[in-house]
Amino acid sequence: MKKSLFLLLPFFYSGTACTDDVFTADFADDLSHVRASLCFDGPPPGRLYRNKNAAAFSSDIYHLGKPLGVSKSGSSIRLPNLPDDACINWQTDLDAALENRSRRIIFKRGQDLLMSADLWFWKGSRHRALQVEVLLPDGVSFATPWPVVETGSGDRYYRPDKTQAGWSSTIAIGYFEIETISVAGSQINMAVVGQVTDQQNRKFRNWIGETASAVGTVVDGFPQPQAQVLIVPIGKRREAVVSGHIQRGGGLSAEFFVDETRPQDEFTSDWTAMHEFSHMLLPYVSRRDRWLSEGLASYYQNVLLARSGRLSETQAWQKLYEGFKRGEKGTRGGSLAEATKSGRRSTMRVYWSGAALMLLADMQLRSASDGRQSLDSALKALSSCCMENGKTWRAKELFSRLDGLTGTRVFSDLYARYVDQGGFPDMRPAWEELGINIRNGQVNTSQNAPMADVRNAIMKG
Repeated sequence: MKKSLFLLLPFFYSGTACTDDVFTADFADDLSHVRASLCFDGPPPGRLYRNKNAAAFSSDIYHLGKPLGVSKSGSSIRLPNLPDDACINWQTDLDAALENRSRRIIFKRGQDLLMSADLWFWKGSRHRALQVEVLLPDGVSFATPWPVVETGSGDRYYRPDKTQAGWSSTIAIGYFEIETISVAGSQINMAVVGQVTDQQNRKFRNWIGETASAVGTVVDGFPQPQAQVLIVPIGKRREAVVSGHIQRGGGLSAEFFVDETRPQDEFTSDWTAMHEFSHMLLPYVSRRDRWLSEGLASYYQNVLLARSGRLSETQAWQKLYEGFKRGEKGTRGGSLAEATKSGRRSTMRVYWSGAALMLLADMQLRSASDGRQSLDSALKALSSCCMENGKTWRAKELFSRLDGLTGTRVFSDLYARYVDQGGFPDMRPAWEELGINIRNGQVNTSQNAPMADVRNAIMKG
């Protein structure tokens, strides 16, 4: 076992020279606290970035055994002038954060901890190369989305993607196994936080593997080389998957809160994981344009459930129709761009307007090319050029790139027609062309329609 660490005792990193900043996290044997050091390569940055609530559970920052007296609040810390290649260190009391019931940044399931990394992982700007070394007690696992680097001498360390300083990631530490799920050459690292049975663990593995494989069919391979999945069982609820979200800080990660007692088929038929994994078909899109990222995920969550046999084609069209009706009901004036800025009040309009634009783009690409192009093929081309984690795209810029990749103006024309205009897209002409008839709120299909073949192709892939 590692030696026990004592709260607030300064310590120093002593490592070999390198060309990166080096961050070291040393966790106490009982996981009650973590001591962090950060050694800079060359001139230190002017600021460090952390969780805005981290100061309440952390010591001062030390340099050469002396506190620097930096700000005790805020997410941005201004550092004083330090010499080149300086090392600084601090300590974070995980037990104190748990006792404070700060569930947004840390909570415990059994012996396992789930926490926001920036509770203790403070860093400079995204432009600084960084390697992270983690020291753990025997038998303890560390789940993170950060890519692993293995040196020729057999050493291993993490190299987080150069993402923006304000992007965090969720870290799990505890007595669990990290399972690797291979999907078309990509690696998904799955950890279940908290105690579950072997049968429940297999259920989760099947669910995640099948869902990731379905999303991978869009681009002929999973859209990311590596992703982390954290599954958090929270006991009996009314549904199998209670919530889910993705994060991009330092690497791609998906997190799901689930009722572990539910049967396999409820996980298989649930839309949440399909939605979250579909986000990974795009690079990061600015929240000011989340109608695009949420719209694409809302579109594909239904299309892929049909393609993988979890919904019939008619059921999938019914889901899309009902989503568009919710979007219409939630439209209360102003443009889609303005609605996106207004927050939760316009959630239905934002999500389903975006999904409607994805359907219209898919239809136009397939029709104009006699089936040679589609939204799938456009995203496949995008995955080959433009998926750098850390770059923020605006929707207009990304649509322009998609037009260039497809040799069309489909995306830019849709943007000009709908994003800065009022109202929900009128989908009645699309339904008529696709041969989708609505009677008393129920969808039925007709083969005698101009784009019946497009309708069939969308749901069959």
